[in-house]
This record gives sequence, structure tokens and C-alpha cells, in this order.
Amino acid sequence: MFQLLKKDSLILMRSRADLTELLFMPFILIAILGLALGNLTLTEFNINTFPVGFVQQDSEESLEAWRNDLSDLQLPDEAVQQLVAQAESVTPGNQLNDILTSEEIAEWIDLVSYSSLSEAEDALEEGDITGLIIMPDGFNEAVWSALFLDEANSQPLRLEVQDSSSVTTDIVRGVLTTYADQFNLEASVAVATEGQAEVVETPEEYGSLETLTREEPVSSFQYYTIGMGVMFALHTA
Repeated sequence: MFQLLKKDSLILMRSRADLTELLFMPFILIAILGLALGNLTLTEFNINTFPVGFVQQDSEESLEAWRNDLSDLQLPDEAVQQLVAQAESVTPGNQLNDILTSEEIAEWIDLVSYSSLSEAEDALEEGDITGLIIMPDGFNEAVWSALFLDEANSQPLRLEVQDSSSVTTDIVRGVLTTYADQFNLEASVAVATEGQAEVVETPEEYGSLETLTREEPVSSFQYYTIGMGVMFALHTA
């Protein structure tokens, strides 16, 4: 064994180019890979808050307007009062406002309210906002009619974005999907209980995240050092 090592050492000493490559190439590759890729194993996903416009065209007197619409249908007064009570317990516009202005959403979305649709669309075109949520006039009434009178929703929410395939667009869509699911659940409960259901407070925290390992993760430089060392050891064996 010693004779083999001595023979290999003498061969390497005679070839200075091979010896130089063997000594310095691992360090060069480690430096290149480490600086180019960085600590990929230690990075965390992070995104800065981004501005999203919001235009509420629906009026605050939508409940009274819907009451008048029900009266125009010549429904009995008792039925009108019951439908109004159910509608009052599930106001889609208010629930959307609560979600968009919540502390959880504020960590991702910087909500910018606009008084006019044209002003908001100009801001979207100029890149001042990444998306625009539009609550059209008659939104609450249309949702109530679809929910309680089984009519088609003629005034759905609108979402306008700069890039439909961006991460920020996916986040806004996810928020609106969560809102729709939550509203549908509460609306179903309100219909089943005729508007007499009590709102149950949900906990703000659902648990905590803990890591199972107490050891420090291997950095990219350590990983490349081990990998290059093993590769060149096998190469020269």
C-alpha cells in the first residue's frame, strides 16, 4: 500500500500541471458554486407588500333599496321582514371590507381606496397599483337576490390586474376566493337558521410552527466542499 502511494506521489510530482489542478481546482469550484448559488438551503420565501386598489361603487343604503325591491315584488310583509333580517346578517360588501382591511391581509396587501373608477384605472395603467378590486353598484342587492330569491348574480366582483400570471395576482385571487368561501358558509348558515345564527369568534392563532431538528442546517459552502472533496478523491484514486 505504501509503495503504491509513493509511486502515485512521484508521478504527481513529475507532472506539475496535474498537481496544480488537483490542489487548486476543488477550491475554485467551491468558490464559484458558493458565490453563484449562495445559501439556497437557508433562504426563506419573502415578498414585500404590494399596493392594490379598491373601488366601492355600491351605496351604504343597499339594504333599504333591497327592501323596496322586495316590496315591489308584492311579497307579504312577513316574508319581506324575514328576508331583510337574513340579508342584514350577511352583508357581502361589509365582509369584503373587513377582510381587505384586516391585519393579516395588511402584511401582504397595501389597500388603496379610490373614490372613482377612472382614477383607479389610471393608477393601474401607470403602475401605481398592481391590481384593482371593483365592487360594482348594486353588488349587495345582486348577491342577496341570488342567495334568497335564486336569481342570477348580475353584479359580480371585478378584478383587474397588470400581469395575470404574477405571484401578486395569485395572492389577490386567493384572498377573494377565501372571502367567497367564507361568505358562502355564513350565508348558508343564515338561510338555514333564518338569520338567527350567532357569530362564533374564531381564534386569531391556530397553533405554532416548531422545527424538529436542533442542529444547524448545512450551508451551501459546506455542501460543495464535501462534494468537491469526494469527487476529486474518487477521480485521483
